[in-house]
Amino acid sequence: MIFGIGTDILAVSRMKKAMENAAFYTRVFTEGERLAIERAPFPEERAAGFFCAKEAVAKALETGFSGLRPSEVEVYYKEGGAPRVRLPGRLDRAGYRLSISISHTAEYAVAFAICEKEEDVE
Repeated sequence: MIFGIGTDILAVSRMKKAMENAAFYTRVFTEGERLAIERAPFPEERAAGFFCAKEAVAKALETGFSGLRPSEVEVYYKEGGAPRVRLPGRLDRAGYRLSISISHTAEYAVAFAICEKEEDVE
């Protein structure tokens, strides 16, 4: 059963500037995400896509970032390149199934998330 949907868009230039702040970078992105960002050919595009995915998931969970820290949403790529998301913090076993899609150009990143919840979980 679909619990919620979310989407987000971000100018890559804003993420590039935000990444200059080390505290922001380490607070928002997990260690695994930072490694994936740093290995990407265009790190600011990857970071912007990851951030959009985090925002979209927070919206799909109907919490926003007031009820969920960005680092509690971890974006990674499945073998073959499909983006995935996991909730490594307190929501890890809350009965949610999350699907995401991320896309970006040199100028913008966008992500879409669908949150499904098992019917027997309240």
